Amino acid sequence: MTAWEFLLQKKGDRSWLPLESPTVEILAGEYRLASRSGFIKRTVDISCKYHPADQDYQPIEQSLQQNINEEGLLLVLPFTNFTEGNWQISCAIGTEFQASLEIVILPSLPTEEIPEIKLHTTHFLLDQETTLQISGTTSQAGTMQVVVMHPQNLSPLFDRSFNVPRGKFSLPIELPQVVDFLVLLGEIRWQEHPIATLTFTFPVER
Repeated sequence: MTAWEFLLQKKGDRSWLPLESPTVEILAGEYRLASRSGFIKRTVDISCKYHPADQDYQPIEQSLQQNINEEGLLLVLPFTNFTEGNWQISCAIGTEFQASLEIVILPSLPTEEIPEIKLHTTHFLLDQETTLQISGTTSQAGTMQVVVMHPQNLSPLFDRSFNVPRGKFSLPIELPQVVDFLVLLGEIRWQEHPIATLTFTFPVER
């Protein structure tokens, strides 16, 4: 067969969910995406476009290549934190075949009240230094997680949790040296619930 079927798996689940529609709605969370088809041992060009729900942030587009194995299975995206907004994913085998999927991410259901958190900034302009401080205030103490993602496959490059007090906080962040990219995308989470998107911009000449 040459039919193409997308499969979705939520982190912590053992089963895969077949996506029968080209447009699906799911709650925000960590998922990975695969596909099953009649193609074997073929290289696939994958395009992933993310349009954040918050209009203050610019859309992000990344491309990568993956290979279909001898069983017709392809890992389209590894475990990725699908945040609120619109995700458009396209898989192409040259000009021979193309399959597209649109995933609309709805706000996840918080298990507890999210405190009022104010960040001093969510946009960071960096020079040669990759160490920075993320600071702000929070209305209650708790666990705050900072995740910085690879711009191509959205896998975590930095993932650390901090116990923050009520009031002012300052979190030390050491970004990895990713010399091929000028912009990295990050996220602040409270008790695993996404609350803010971060951008880190490097100079053109490094």
